[in-house]
Amino acid sequence: MSEAFHRLDLARAVSDVRRFNYICK
Repeated sequence: MSEAFHRLDLARAVSDVRRFNYICK
């Protein structure tokens, strides 16, 4: 369970990074 949650958090972090880069550009 904890592993799945960590995976979801990582996916969300990646999504946020992509959004941040998109806004910057």
